Formats: sequence, C-alpha cells, structure tokens
Amino acid sequence: MKKVLKILVLVFTVAALATLWWVSYQHHFRHSLVDVKLLNNNGTKDGFIDYDRELHTVWDICDTLTNKTIRDVPLDSVHSYLIGNPWITDVKVEITLDNILVVHVEEGNPLMRIYNENGESVYADTLGRLFPVENEYVPHVLVGNGNLKFPVVRTSSGNIDDPVYSHTKLLMMYDVMKKILKDPYTSCCVKQVYFENESDIELVLNSTDVNVVLGDINDMEIKLSNMQRFFDEMLGSEELKQFKKVNFNFVNQVVCTKY
Repeated sequence: MKKVLKILVLVFTVAALATLWWVSYQHHFRHSLVDVKLLNNNGTKDGFIDYDRELHTVWDICDTLTNKTIRDVPLDSVHSYLIGNPWITDVKVEITLDNILVVHVEEGNPLMRIYNENGESVYADTLGRLFPVENEYVPHVLVGNGNLKFPVVRTSSGNIDDPVYSHTKLLMMYDVMKKILKDPYTSCCVKQVYFENESDIELVLNSTDVNVVLGDINDMEIKLSNMQRFFDEMLGSEELKQFKKVNFNFVNQVVCTKY
C-alpha cells in the first residue's frame, strides 16, 4: 500500500510540475517582446558589421506592432536575414524569460587579404572562408598580391575550395600565407607576400627594405627557418643595408644581391 501511495505522490508531483511549466510557457508566449539585443563574438563594435543598423533591421523584422506576442515573432526570418550577411559566420537566436530577443552573432575573423592582378581583393581566414572587402573597415592583416587571376566575392561569402578557384593560383597563395602566419617569427615580421609565378615568391618585411626570395613552394618551412636564422645573425649589421634581396631558394646556401 505504501509503495502505491509513493507512486501516486510521484505521479501527481510530476503532473503538477508539468502543468505549472505549461501554464508558465503559455503565459510567457502571450507577452510582447520588450527588447532586442544583438551581441557579437568579440564584444566590440569594431568590425565589418554596422551593429546599430543591423539591430534596427532586426526590430523591423520583429514588427512588434503587428506581431504583438512573442509567439508571433519570426525568429527564422531574423536568423535568415543575419546569416545572409557575408561577414557573419554563425547566428544563434533565443528569447529569454524576460521577454528579450537575444541574437548572438559570430563575425568573420580574416587573417589575410589577397589581391588579384586587377587590384581587387578578398579577405580569408584560417578555415578557408572568403569575405568581401568592406571599405569602412580595413583590418591590419597579411597582404598577398602579384600575378594572380581569380574572381572576387562581392556581396556574399565563399570558400577557398569552391570550384571557381580550382584552376587559379589563389589556393597556392593561400597555403603559402597560412604557413607564414603559422610561423611565430614570420607572422610578426612579414607584411606582404608577392607572387610572380610558381617559382618566384617574395616577401616584404616590416623592419627592413631587404626583399626575401623564397622561390617555389617546396620546403617552405625550411626556408622560413633559414630566414629567421639569417636575420637573427645579421641583426644590427651595417652590411644588411647593402643588400637588395636575400634568396633562400637554394639548398644549404643563402644568396644575397647588393644594390
């Protein structure tokens, strides 16, 4: 008998909690939206996106004059609008128990900017995502340019593996720049990568006017390591000022060209 009573108490308790949750749920969704918050991944407004403008648009999509209750707020439309922004990589939309629409936006974080031979450019991140240029925001990133032929994305995002780039040198340039950014030394001292052809890649440095010749893409890590050792040894040397180019494309030797 006691066991039956315990089971009945448990059943009534669960039913009461479920009823309470249902009442609260229905009560919550009968209320109107009181606020909208648009939050980004880095906590600042210094980026590609005009958050004030986007917040105003989200309010327009919610249309609280017509959609008077939270149940009527078109969350899918808010998500679809924001994820369509070429500089946004992820969007999460939720409504809190305080009746506030909170939108978490993850903004793209480009680490390089690559120009084609026509002077048009795209941004790229470490995952191979490509972003169009935004004239109002110019991040300080590694720059790549030269004899490169590829179409740029203008109003939408892309990916380095998209078929449209398969017959271009964009992927090769991207791989070279990734290796430069991965290396602690070159990621700090290299400001530009110049591509003439597959066997003629050069670097422009921050701290010196000497251009670095890497040659082809083979043994890139070894060349970058040799480059670090050379400039560490030549640090403060007056002789370095006489060099126009330093070539690391040869095995076991460094070839310096003077002015």
